[in-house]
Amino acid sequence: MLPTPIAARSQDAAKRSPEAASGSRLWVAAAIIAVLIVYAIPIVLPIVNAGRVQPVKMKDETIYLVRVAALLRGGTLGNPYLAGHDSEPTYMPGFSERVLAASAAGLHVPLPDFVIALRLLQPGLICALVAALAIRFGLSYFLSAAAGLLATVSPSSSQLVWHPLGDPGYLRYFRFLSPGTHVIFFLIAVLAVCWCWQRPRFMPSAIAGLAVGATFYLPIFYWAIIWPAAVCLCLLSADRQQRRWLAFAALIAAILAVPVANASLHNAMNPVVQQTLHRWPTLMLLPGRHPEDMQVPLLLSVVMIAAVLAWRSSVPLRFLAPFFVVAVPVLFQNVLTNRSIQAYHFVDPLLPLAAVGAVAIFQCMRLPQNPVLLLCIVLTAGGAVRMTVDESRLHALIRQEPYVWDLPAVMPRTLRALEQSTSAGSVVLSSNDIMETLPIFTHNTVYYAVFARQHVAPDSEINTREADTEQRPTLHTLHYRVDYLLTASGECAGGGDIIFHDAQEHTCITRVSVDHSAATTGAK
Repeated sequence: MLPTPIAARSQDAAKRSPEAASGSRLWVAAAIIAVLIVYAIPIVLPIVNAGRVQPVKMKDETIYLVRVAALLRGGTLGNPYLAGHDSEPTYMPGFSERVLAASAAGLHVPLPDFVIALRLLQPGLICALVAALAIRFGLSYFLSAAAGLLATVSPSSSQLVWHPLGDPGYLRYFRFLSPGTHVIFFLIAVLAVCWCWQRPRFMPSAIAGLAVGATFYLPIFYWAIIWPAAVCLCLLSADRQQRRWLAFAALIAAILAVPVANASLHNAMNPVVQQTLHRWPTLMLLPGRHPEDMQVPLLLSVVMIAAVLAWRSSVPLRFLAPFFVVAVPVLFQNVLTNRSIQAYHFVDPLLPLAAVGAVAIFQCMRLPQNPVLLLCIVLTAGGAVRMTVDESRLHALIRQEPYVWDLPAVMPRTLRALEQSTSAGSVVLSSNDIMETLPIFTHNTVYYAVFARQHVAPDSEINTREADTEQRPTLHTLHYRVDYLLTASGECAGGGDIIFHDAQEHTCITRVSVDHSAATTGAK
């Protein structure tokens, strides 16, 4: 059984007085500064080399950039790439995108600048939240700072092997929105549950319920861990007040999840949504019983925590154990269900908790401060090297594929012309490289983009649009609406009204009129 609140508080105080009192809050400040320095490397280097920072750092994060850009312009998350899909149902959570869009709009900050600031501030905030969680358990400021560093500068397992080629990966929380923003909301919910666990009263319970309920509007990898863990904490508690208020928090969260459950039921009966899920396995309906990436290290974390729990009592480990125990069946559910859910994404919310668990183990082992400090220094230095290498790799990729990685640098005047001379939501047909990121920088939609497949649209429409763009079509062979042609070959397409031409950028924008019977919404 878990200790009662009074016992937990007394143990917290006992742990804090000999260690935390002698420690300094400067350790936490130093950890945050170290994280900010490491994550600033990919921001500072391009400023030194080129005088600016390119907004796109990783290809697979462009989908989040497009979604936030659409919301900033008053659009929806139906399908920000394709015209006529504003009212489509959505199955991907949009809570984080809406919060970031509202923040950027409220601060009147352009999206590219907001993205740059977020890449730096989010890791620092995650470090602070992890340290705050460790401090709540009575761990010293030094160990709490170490937990914050472990969570933010530890590399992914795939980064431990040197790959001379490939796209840059950077450290985990440098990626825009996912997972950084999601993890921040998750850690706030964990802190709220911890507060309710330590101080079982109405207010902590209500706040914990609201915070956990908000995670149901994040991807499954977050709420599938925290809500069952909160229920487990309730069931394992020996204190009646603790059980009552944890149960109340879990009930509030479950009520807040009703709209999500209702939308999921409707999506399950929508054939177009099901087509989308199968062609782009976002909730991962693909069959597979093979253990997925990141399961082994997470399982080792569970074994380590279980071993320490059997050896010596530890309040932070007792609180964290249910999170990892809950994660094990979820991580390995594909063995029974034969359905993959991309279990490796669970490392994003679990890594910060594992970092707190690790420093709690250090405390139980009475590990001297110097080895822990050395570990933090090595990880921080390794993180700095990783960021430098990835930024150098991106710099080389920009030279090879400028339209893929840095559209504003290649055609700034062309993007400005599209924004000023075309109507919002108008459809632009261009090369695949340009169409993939164009909706980030202008108010236009595009004829096709790879990530449009991940939003709800019929298979027939997606396949037709993809085939159209692959076949280098002429206007009369297109099946869907096109308003403008954007060419980057230096030649203007014939048969239309040229509204912009830039010899230096080698671009030309031509107004055309393609509006077939299947245009706008496509065949349903």
